[in-house]
Amino acid sequence: MTTTLTNGIAVKCSDQAGNTINGIIVEIMPGNCRGGGLAMVKAVWPGRSRASVRDIELADVEVTA
Repeated sequence: MTTTLTNGIAVKCSDQAGNTINGIIVEIMPGNCRGGGLAMVKAVWPGRSRASVRDIELADVEVTA
């Protein structure tokens, strides 16, 4: 089953340091990155106390059930 990524979907992201973060997709931007583009994900990132938006390669984004 293939899930189409759209705005508002809950996702799990992994960063280069090995952290796993749960967040929400704010925007999808097609491009030449791994996975076919970037997702702007709103989450509370390691070392932060508030949610913020960061660009994550689509290859590092997984939809949560």
